[in-house]
Amino acid sequence: VGLKSLKLIHPQKHDSWQEIPEIKKTISAPSNDLVDAYIEWSGAPLSLYDKTLPPHMFSQWGLALGTELALQTSLNLVNVINQGVSMNIYGELPRNEKLQLSAKIDSFQEQDGVARLIVKMTTGTIQNPKLVEAFIHMAFLLPSFKKSKQNKVQPELA
Repeated sequence: VGLKSLKLIHPQKHDSWQEIPEIKKTISAPSNDLVDAYIEWSGAPLSLYDKTLPPHMFSQWGLALGTELALQTSLNLVNVINQGVSMNIYGELPRNEKLQLSAKIDSFQEQDGVARLIVKMTTGTIQNPKLVEAFIHMAFLLPSFKKSKQNKVQPELA
């Protein structure tokens, strides 16, 4: 992101977000040490995920793919505003198995000087590629954004 901001790298740009291709990857299973450290950091008991990965651990591999997609838009990632994540969980992610990943831009909207981007990140196994769907919500202030200085009057209650 920093190199792109300084114009030192030039990722491929697309005229429309619909033209940006889905990214598909297979990655090795996260190490048990990393998984245990993540579980401990999250405050969950280790026994809760002794045979599985926490579904919210998708951030360990998914944010890089989301960034890779966003870099192909005209948006400046230095100005990203995290808008949270929503998830659908269809099954448990087993430990010690390769993970099948896919990421694509789910939606893109511009309104009132703000661009809203949602990246859909799907994680599963080779046998069951759709176990966890995460939707990464981002907002970007565009150069056309004007902060409203209107005083908002509270309506009186009757």
